[in-house]
Amino acid sequence: MLADLNSFQLILLIVAALLGPGLLVVGSRVVNPLYILASVILVLAPFSLAPDLGVVGVLIKWLRGYCLVLLVVIGLFKYQQGAIRTASQLWLAFSAAYILSGLWSVVPPIALAYKAQFGLVVTAGILLATGTRNRQELIQGLRCVAIMSGIVGLSLLAYFVLYPESSLVWGRPQVFGVTGTRVASNFAPLAIVCIYLALNDRSLLWKCIAAASSAVLVAMILVTLSRGSSAAVILGFLILMALRGRGRFQGALVAGFVVVIAVSVFDMIGGQLTSERLVSTSNTRAEVWGHTVDLIVERPMIGYGWLPTIAGTPYNAHNLYLQATLEMGLLGLAFLCVSLVVLSLQVMQTFRSMRRHLQFSCVVSLPVCLICIAFFNGLSESAVLAASPYTFFLAFSFGLIDGLPRMLRFEKQRVMQFALQAGLNDYPTPNSGVGHSAPI
Repeated sequence: MLADLNSFQLILLIVAALLGPGLLVVGSRVVNPLYILASVILVLAPFSLAPDLGVVGVLIKWLRGYCLVLLVVIGLFKYQQGAIRTASQLWLAFSAAYILSGLWSVVPPIALAYKAQFGLVVTAGILLATGTRNRQELIQGLRCVAIMSGIVGLSLLAYFVLYPESSLVWGRPQVFGVTGTRVASNFAPLAIVCIYLALNDRSLLWKCIAAASSAVLVAMILVTLSRGSSAAVILGFLILMALRGRGRFQGALVAGFVVVIAVSVFDMIGGQLTSERLVSTSNTRAEVWGHTVDLIVERPMIGYGWLPTIAGTPYNAHNLYLQATLEMGLLGLAFLCVSLVVLSLQVMQTFRSMRRHLQFSCVVSLPVCLICIAFFNGLSESAVLAASPYTFFLAFSFGLIDGLPRMLRFEKQRVMQFALQAGLNDYPTPNSGVGHSAPI
C-alpha cells in the first residue's frame, strides 16, 4: 500500500506519526489519551475501507492502524490499572481460537493476517477498559468519543443532504464506495454511547452535545436504510431506559429530540431513497444464510478456517453464529455458546453488585447494553468477527465489566480519604479556642 503514495504523501504520513505522540501528551491533560486514540480508530473505521478515496483511503488505513497499535502499546505498558479478569480472559480465549482457525484455511498466511486485525481490535478494546482509572475518567473519555462521532456524522450527513444524487447507488447511499449497511453498522454502537451520555451525563452542556450527536448518527443510520442497525439502536435505547430506573421523563425528551431531528433529515432526502426497504420483507438475507448452511454441511466439525470469495475478500455470512460455525465448525459454535453462557452469568453478577451503589448503577448499564446489541446485531451481521466498532465496544464492555469493582473500590477509598481529611481539618486544636480545655 505504501507504494501507492507519492513523496509528499509519504512525508505527510511520517510527520503525522512523529507528531502524534506529542499531541497525545497535550490532550492527556484533559482526557485519557487512550480515548483519543479510540475515537480516531472508531470514526475512521468506515473510511478505511472506501475504494473511491484512492490514496487518501490508504493514508486513512495506515493512520487507523497506527493509532490501533499505539493504543495497545500505551495501554499495555503505561495505563493498565488492573489485571485482565474472567470476562476478558474468556473473550480473549475465544478470539485466540478464532484467529488460530485460520491455520486450516486454504490460504493460511492471508487468513491469519486478516484475523490478526480482529485480535488487535479485541485487545485494544479490553486495554481501553483496563486503562480507565475511575468513573470520571470513563465519562470524560466517552465525551471525546461522542463529540468526534458527531462531527464526522454531521459531515457525512451534510454531504448527503446537499448532494443526494451523487451518493446514491440503487436507491441507497454509499460513502465513497462503502455500502450504507457497513456505514450504519459502524455508527450504531457510537449512537448508543451518545444516547447513554445524553441520558446520564451530569453536565447539561454535555447532555445537549451528546443528544445532538445521537440525532446526527441516528439520522445517518436511517438514511442508509439499514434495518438491522436501526433495530439495534432502538433495542439499545430501550435497554438503557429499562436499566435507568429514574428520570424516565428526561429519557423520553431525549428520545423525542433524537427522533424528530432524525426523521426531519430523512424527510429532506427521502424522495431520493427507496425507503420502502425499511418495511419490506422480500429483500432479506435468507439466500446467503441458506448457502452458508450448505457450506457448513460439507465441512461441519472444524469449518473452513477462513473462506475467501472469488474477488479475494472474506466470505460474509451476514450472521455472527453462522460465520463462527462456517470458519470454526460446530466445535467453534459450541465454544462460542459456552462462552456466552459464562459471560452472561458474569455480567449478571456484576450488574447485581453494582446496582446496590447509586453512582455505579448507571455506569453498569452501558456495557450491558453494548453487549446485548452486539449479539443481537449478530443475527443479521457478522461484524463482531471483524475489525469493526462492534468488535471494539464488545471487548471494551467485557473489560469494563471486569474493571467496575476496581473502580468502585477506588471511589470508596477516595470518599474515605476525603472524609478523613475533612474530619482532621474540623478537629479542634488545643490553641484554637474551640471545644473543651480538658477531656470529658
